[in-house]
Order: sequence, then C-alpha cells, then structure tokens
Amino acid sequence: MPTWPRLVLSLVILLAPFSAFAQKCWMVGCAGNIGYLYIPDSQIAVLPETHAVTVNAVSYKLDTSGKLLHEYGLPAVGSVITLNSAAVLLKYKGIEDPSVLKETAKWAYDYDAQGHTASLYQYKIDEALGDAMRGGATLQVLGYVGDRAWGYSHLFALVMVKSD
Repeated sequence: MPTWPRLVLSLVILLAPFSAFAQKCWMVGCAGNIGYLYIPDSQIAVLPETHAVTVNAVSYKLDTSGKLLHEYGLPAVGSVITLNSAAVLLKYKGIEDPSVLKETAKWAYDYDAQGHTASLYQYKIDEALGDAMRGGATLQVLGYVGDRAWGYSHLFALVMVKSD
C-alpha cells in the first residue's frame, strides 16, 4: 500500500467522531466541582458499634464494608468526608431522575436468611447523570436536600469535591 493512503487512513481514524463516555473524575479531575451525593439510610444508621441488624425479631450479622463513606453516621455540614466506595456526583436535576428515584426507593440492606447475615445494599446510580468519583475522593458537605425514613432515604448531600 502506498504511503499517502496510509496517511489518509490514519488521519480519518484520528479525526473520526467517537461516542463520549461518562466523565470519570479520577481521570480528568473534579476538584472544585459542586453537586449532590446520595446518602443511603445505611450510611446514617450504621455506627461504629453496629454489628447486627434485627428484622422481625431475627438478628442478622451485618457486614459494613460496603458503606458509602469512611466516616460513620450523617456527616455535619462543613465537614470533610472520604468516599469508601465509588459514587456519582449528581447535578440537581439528576436527584429527581426516574432511575434515581427507583434506586433510592430500595431497602438499605440485603439479607441472607439462611446464613443470618446482612450487607449494605450497593446503590447503582447511572454515571450519565453526573460525574463518577472513585473511592478515596474527599468532599466537603455544604448542606442537605431531601428526607429520610427508617430503612429508606431520599437524602442528598450538597458537596464540593476537595480532592479526587
């Protein structure tokens, strides 16, 4: 193959439009971004001394390794928190997206009746609604929007990304 067709083919490949993927903050940087972080009920209810959950008079040993934040409980406004696992920084309109409402309506725990164990439900929020953040990112809590009922949460923290 002559050189000029290879050059043209290379340019076409380099300049061809491709579908964009959801932004991953840990790849391109999100420090300074402000958005909403879903706060599951389990993040609020699970304290350092929580080792079990009782439902219908049955005790389940609780695995807390899947909690959202390194910290326990509901963080105070102004505090700096660290993500324990990946999460999505939502835009304001994202908190009312039907897929987010459906996901946040789910129970905060997964139970294994035979093993008498429970784990924290891992919420799956679509990264197309915001910026994906990795575990280890630090955020400052600016305020809260929404509400919480035992076992369920529609609470979102307004946060600013300090480091990703």
